[in-house]
Amino acid sequence: MKQAFNIQPQHDKETTMHKSIITALISALIFCLGWGNALAADTPMELKMTVEEEVEVIDAQGNTSLKRTNAENVIPGDTVVYTTRYQYTGKQAADNVAIRNFIPAEVTYLPGSAMGSDSVSFSVDGGNSFDAAGNLTITDGSGETRPATPEDYTHIRWLLPRVESGQTGSVSFKTKVNEE
Repeated sequence: MKQAFNIQPQHDKETTMHKSIITALISALIFCLGWGNALAADTPMELKMTVEEEVEVIDAQGNTSLKRTNAENVIPGDTVVYTTRYQYTGKQAADNVAIRNFIPAEVTYLPGSAMGSDSVSFSVDGGNSFDAAGNLTITDGSGETRPATPEDYTHIRWLLPRVESGQTGSVSFKTKVNEE
């Protein structure tokens, strides 16, 4: 039987996995709320992050659809969606505004799931550098280089070519909760 994990911040932390998920999500939330984002210091942008579980629902006629619910108890294999809503509060338009999110180690990015901008890049080095998924590589302990996989991604970044004063929008990505 797979263990359920509550990935919303709470005071009751029962397992090591539970604690690490909480820590990762708090880090992601702090990151998205402005303490670690890639926005220029002079870019007035308000950010709000939500974390939801995506579940399949079957109606009375047997039709299936996807529904997002508060991600309270997730288990390995569940889909978790991270959405960052933004509002640009600057008086003048800004060009090349970046929004970056931390990808918790307890989840794996689902390829092709990033929404909100055509310009999406990833990091495999803790957010120090970003590139297109197909250009990323990992060097292992023996010096061998291999193409990076979604399991290697530590951060995701969207580049918004231009944001106007008062503009709102959102960016999102989906992940799968890793097996223990």
